[in-house]
Amino acid sequence: MKYYTYLLSDTTAFKIGRTRGLFNLKNRIKDLQCGNPRKIRLIGGFKNDIELELHRKYSAFRLHGEWFENSIILEVFKEKGFLYKEDFSEILCADP
Repeated sequence: MKYYTYLLSDTTAFKIGRTRGLFNLKNRIKDLQCGNPRKIRLIGGFKNDIELELHRKYSAFRLHGEWFENSIILEVFKEKGFLYKEDFSEILCADP
């Protein structure tokens, strides 16, 4: 089964996670939003499952679990293959 890597933000931190598609991602955001007073938004993602690679690369900036300091989010945007929200959402919608 194909996985995608996504980035979510609540304005104070961002999350690097993975999903199998748009339906799973929407449910994940809903679950995370329940315990977070700040609005969580999809920032973008990658067509490949590189979640663990990114977790390792940015481990020095980990706040807790899969959440990282916002100070390095621009570095993640520069990673090869990063797609902003609109393009990433199109890919998730097209995947059966």
